[in-house]
Amino acid sequence: DRRFPETARILALNGAEIYFNPVAAGGYVKETYEMIARMRAIDNAMFSVFVNRAGYEGNTYFFGDSIICDPWGKIIASAGEKEKEIVSAIINLEDVDKARIESGVFRDLRPDIYHRITEPTIF
Repeated sequence: DRRFPETARILALNGAEIYFNPVAAGGYVKETYEMIARMRAIDNAMFSVFVNRAGYEGNTYFFGDSIICDPWGKIIASAGEKEKEIVSAIINLEDVDKARIESGVFRDLRPDIYHRITEPTIF
């Protein structure tokens, strides 16, 4: 789900203040993984928590690096690549309201032009 911004947006529009995303990211996507986690936070002005598995399964290496981002996309806590590593952060949910007001992320929405994302499309 991390590559589908609509999931986080729908949750945010329904009042979510924290977006939890369990991930099984391995291989060569590490560069985009952090960027996507930060963008889900920024896109919706909410906390974003990406929990990635770590270690090997067969020949696939899962790089861990679970992260917590604040509503402005700043990484406030991160784990390393070890298995069974714990990452935590103290958060203030008032930051969500602050970020949503400052960014105007929902103020200027145009749902009248988004209907296409719910219509099937053949590429």
